[in-house]
Amino acid sequence: MNSTLTDLRNTSSPSHQILPNLTLAGAEIESLRRRFLNEGTERSLQLLETLGSRFNPVEASRQVQEWAGNAEILGYPEISTLASAIHEMFAAHPFRIPDVRESLSSLILNSLNCAIGPPFPCQNTSRKRLAAGASR
Repeated sequence: MNSTLTDLRNTSSPSHQILPNLTLAGAEIESLRRRFLNEGTERSLQLLETLGSRFNPVEASRQVQEWAGNAEILGYPEISTLASAIHEMFAAHPFRIPDVRESLSSLILNSLNCAIGPPFPCQNTSRKRLAAGASR
C-alpha cells in the first residue's frame, strides 16, 4: 500500500485520485483511505505499547513520517499535521516520552474520529494541546 500511496497524485477532487495509467475513484479510494486509517491506528497503538521498553525511535520516526505523507495524499491534513509533529519530537534528543505518549494518543483518537465520521474534512480536536506540548 505504501508504494501505491507514494505514487498517488491529487486531483481537484479528494475522492478522485490518479495513479499513472490508473484512475482510482469512489469505492477504490475509500477502500485505500479506510485501510490507511485502520493500519495507522494499529501501528500507533503498537508504538504506544512499546514506548519506554522495546521502543525503536528510528523506526518510529520513519513510520510517522511515512504516515504524515500518506495522510496528506489521502486527504487527511489533520492526521498529517499530528504525525509530522510527532516526527519532529523524535528529532529532539532526548525526546520526552510523556509528550510523545500524549501526541500518539491524540493521533489515535483523531484517526478513530476520521474512521467513524464523515469522510471530509476530518477535524483535530487536540491541536492546541499538541502545539503546547511541542513548544515545551
